Amino acid sequence: MKTKTVALLLSMFVLIGCGDAGSTLLSDSSSGVTTEASVPTSLRSGTEISFNPEIVFTGELLPGSSANATYTNTSGSGSLPAGDNDNISVSFEIISTGVKLSFNHGGKAVELMLSNFLDMGNTGYIDEFTVEAKVDGVTQDKQSGRFSGNVKPRNTSISKPIDTNRAPTEAEFQKYIVGKAFYHEETSPEPGDDAGYMIFNADGTVDYFDLDDDGPNPDEINAVEIWTYNYNGGNPTLTLREDWTSKFNGKKNYWVVTVDLDFTNFFEGTYKDIYEAEDGVVDSTIDEGIWKIFNSISTQ
Repeated sequence: MKTKTVALLLSMFVLIGCGDAGSTLLSDSSSGVTTEASVPTSLRSGTEISFNPEIVFTGELLPGSSANATYTNTSGSGSLPAGDNDNISVSFEIISTGVKLSFNHGGKAVELMLSNFLDMGNTGYIDEFTVEAKVDGVTQDKQSGRFSGNVKPRNTSISKPIDTNRAPTEAEFQKYIVGKAFYHEETSPEPGDDAGYMIFNADGTVDYFDLDDDGPNPDEINAVEIWTYNYNGGNPTLTLREDWTSKFNGKKNYWVVTVDLDFTNFFEGTYKDIYEAEDGVVDSTIDEGIWKIFNSISTQ
């Protein structure tokens, strides 16, 4: 999903007080507000904890008990042990600040303290949290984490949760996704390329923050960037368009891309280009990738 400019208004963000230093936090949109969630009292089989590493539970985890899980950390992040779908046994304890998960792997004792649980959109499920790790008793830097996939802990503060394991309608896209940070990253044909964030504004405009770019093109003036989401009977598409005027010759130009959006749930999925053109010249390259919704934008 190519994004042509990076006209991000940094005034839209405020610094996280307790998160990692390389992040900014989006102010909540007028609807689908992100709220503090209840502390999870259990983790069902299939729950995926994702920060760096990733842990997927293959059994239900209850306070005072343990459950089997798989552990993956191929990036060699910090002092956390490396692993590639390795089996571990995790214990669960509710503490004053949240929950503590403990396990041993690679000859190291690991404790994960999860706190500051968030429910994106008041859907009744926990989406994000802060994680502080200890490895052999040594405290590591705090990170932002998320519960990925379709099995998430309940936010019991909401009595009637909604089903988010599907594509949202236009109204639901406005309510739950508009105003939040839409992260995208290409997986094909150039994995890792074109990584960045978009913020879909309620007025139909879009702001970009591409991690591999320096800023807006100074040769463009009067640029107008818009987004359009079409539910399309459950096979949704997203169209991005920019119209601008050349600073040098006054010529009007445009760029447009339409992608298929596949939703694992409201907050993550994949995309694939359908059509892209600039001033009528079609780009035949078919980009594919992943996307995720976050409340914070990481700048590191």
